Amino acid sequence: MGFFVEKAYPEYIISSKMRLQIYKPNAKSTGNAATFEVGYRDGKPEFYVSFIKQSGWDSKTNNGSFKGNKDDPSKNINMKLNEFELGEILNAFNRFLPWSGFHSFGGNNTSLLLSPWKKSKNVKLKAGNESIDVHAYGFSVFRSGTSFAIALEPGEIEVLKELIKYFYRVTFDKKAADQKKYLQSRSRASHNDPKPNEEAKVEPKEVSKTQPKVDEEVPF
Repeated sequence: MGFFVEKAYPEYIISSKMRLQIYKPNAKSTGNAATFEVGYRDGKPEFYVSFIKQSGWDSKTNNGSFKGNKDDPSKNINMKLNEFELGEILNAFNRFLPWSGFHSFGGNNTSLLLSPWKKSKNVKLKAGNESIDVHAYGFSVFRSGTSFAIALEPGEIEVLKELIKYFYRVTFDKKAADQKKYLQSRSRASHNDPKPNEEAKVEPKEVSKTQPKVDEEVPF
């Protein structure tokens, strides 16, 4: 599992990207890897999910490889999740519930499924080892007869939840910045334009000193 930030993130940098990568290879080369990423399009934060199938296995190092399938469209899949889908995913994680989603684009139908399951885990205690059940999930994606799936461990789930919260934070910051910019532009425009009910002041004309008085005779 990897967690990467492409730029420093002090408090809010609208151009930064954050990515969580989870690899689940096996000796049969039937594993999958998933990438969850907060990216940007035209300055707007977006949440991307991609899966790729395992392409090989090195028995000497017990490591799987995936790069052999990066250019094969039948072996990888990419999609974007909106803020409401992500909210439902957070709700499912927090309440240990299943979740399903459906996307249709360009003639392709994609189904997404989060399946909760209890995984037995051995914990070392002073009195000896004890088996406990922890909350885990299976994340599956189906498109055009092809399926992708990975298991999410409790620690991976918590990190994914934080990435989703990060997406919300930068999304709301971007909306707040856009709203502030819009209000400032309206304020400047209102200061530059005359008020609609303000009448133009007409300055009285000064009477010319050479203008004759009313009772003065004019010789012509």
